[in-house]
Amino acid sequence: MKSRILPILLIIFSLCLQTFGYTQTNSNHVKVKGYYRSDGTYVKPHYKTAPNSTNRDNFTTRGNTNPYTGEPGYIIPDSSPNTSTNSTNSSYSSNSSYQIYNYTSTSNWSSSYYEEKPIYTTTNNANLMERKSTSSAIQVVIPANSNVKVINSFFGDWWEVSYNGKTGYLNSNLLSFNSDSNTTNNHNSGWSNSFYDDKPTYTTTRNAYLREHKSTSSAIQVVIPANSNVKVINSFFGDWWEVSYNGKTGYLNSNLLSFNSDPSTTNNRNSSWSNSFYDDKPTYTTTGNANLREHKSTSSAIQVVIPANSNVKVINSFFGDWWEVSYNGKTGYLNSNLLSFNSDRSTTNNHNSSWSNSFYDDKPTYTTTRNANLREHKSTSSAIQVVIPANSNVKVINSFFGDWWEVYYKGKTGYIPSSLLTK
Repeated sequence: MKSRILPILLIIFSLCLQTFGYTQTNSNHVKVKGYYRSDGTYVKPHYKTAPNSTNRDNFTTRGNTNPYTGEPGYIIPDSSPNTSTNSTNSSYSSNSSYQIYNYTSTSNWSSSYYEEKPIYTTTNNANLMERKSTSSAIQVVIPANSNVKVINSFFGDWWEVSYNGKTGYLNSNLLSFNSDSNTTNNHNSGWSNSFYDDKPTYTTTRNAYLREHKSTSSAIQVVIPANSNVKVINSFFGDWWEVSYNGKTGYLNSNLLSFNSDPSTTNNRNSSWSNSFYDDKPTYTTTGNANLREHKSTSSAIQVVIPANSNVKVINSFFGDWWEVSYNGKTGYLNSNLLSFNSDRSTTNNHNSSWSNSFYDDKPTYTTTRNANLREHKSTSSAIQVVIPANSNVKVINSFFGDWWEVYYKGKTGYIPSSLLTK
């Protein structure tokens, strides 16, 4: 009986080793940039294990845990051993639960994978640590004057780098930017140019560092020469603007940029759609040249300079002096003091009037005592939708807001002072 049980126990033990013996995460992690899926879903930047011949050391494999999110793995382990392709030497660090591989033979893969990352040179011998700590295991000592790829400089003085097939952390004070080796990565520039085609163009006033993050201690991706054109993707972060330059995106100080009005021609391909989309919005005319800003701030990027005497559609006047407008396919913000109401162009949108008449049929009817501005919001600084002539009938939808009554007039709803109405 014992002779029959022993083989069964050995088989069970062997299966347990295959299932759990190799579920240890790969210590080589790579950062994946944020991107959009084909269905439009945005995937945030994240980390994953470096590719090899097995899924047993992946974060998502059963028995493993993602160290960045704490989420347990759910994928069934495959039958391949937990070693890297072409890797012949693997050992455990005495100071770490992570397994460290000799990836020297895969350095060509790493070089191509991190091709677009900035190159720095070690100023002295540097310990490539497994984690962001001087007490962490040393993976390898990088000799002085060696080139490394900076994967991430988000962690303060500890920068994540790639060297000869290994990824780890070292002190940024041991690195010097290698301007000779950091040539622009052009293979994506065509895509980037078309993707950011409608973004405003600015010109560098002198040589500018394109940083990986919004900090002067962040890694330099490339030095942008003076008088170079960049596309401003976002100017929401104060002095740090997110820009695109020749296939690279990053951050630089806005004080190094000057608006380039020549390349920032209006993007007309959406203008017909925009015109119809905002057809029922009030039309205003610029009294002088007006900067259409990306955000509600004079320090925000200029999308385009709207010439004087141009018509714009006011989408929203809720933000005080900053009004959201549409102009020739672009939407943005400008100062309302630069606008004058265009009564000729703000004709009533009648295509909904019959529906609205029946919808508000049970509402009380009032008559205007003189010409009345139908406002978008309950404020005299709000945009005028239309001027209602004297002796016109309106339907009062709501008189809950004190002196400002919400009314309906010929397909439009808005606000007028109740003192301009009589029963």
